[in-house]
Amino acid sequence: MFLLPLENNDLKPTLRRILDTAEKLFLSNDYHLVSLNLISKKAGVSKGAIFHYFASKEDLALAVIKNMFHKLDEQYSELFEIKDPRKALEKFIEISLFLGLTENGLSRFLLQISGRLDAEKSKKMFQEVLEPYLQHIAKLFAEIGVDHPYYRAKLLFAALDGIGMYHFLERKQATAKDIQNYFEELVSIYLESTNK
Repeated sequence: MFLLPLENNDLKPTLRRILDTAEKLFLSNDYHLVSLNLISKKAGVSKGAIFHYFASKEDLALAVIKNMFHKLDEQYSELFEIKDPRKALEKFIEISLFLGLTENGLSRFLLQISGRLDAEKSKKMFQEVLEPYLQHIAKLFAEIGVDHPYYRAKLLFAALDGIGMYHFLERKQATAKDIQNYFEELVSIYLESTNK
């Protein structure tokens, strides 16, 4: 696992309740409508308990994002077991499309808070969260002989983000056919063009 120093089941029960409640509320409501008062009420903890762990709503939101990516580690863990780099990249694309197009609450939450968070804190957190994935995908691209594998990995991440953002902004639910078509196109663009 990359992200949190503690496994999810090692977190203190109060902290676990705060994170779980905040995640549910942030994913199902607009960020600005979710107050610390609402989180404390729904979690069944005092507002002081939240401030024991987090200095602000922003810090709580960053912790929720880290926690969510920690959960995604479980989805992506099988990538590290696949020995064939092309198959691993295909699996990464498949999982990313599925998660990005079926977890609309996550896309909405990330879009809403991206402009509200302290630039340095969010940059540091996203680097911590995404950089290990980016490095691993770049390594896979290098193994199949791609020139500039790190930039290819960044372009793939940007394409996946763009697809998710399109469906979120258009309020268009992706169908299984959409996901399959995106998968085939991304594999064609990013992998078939690298056949040597």
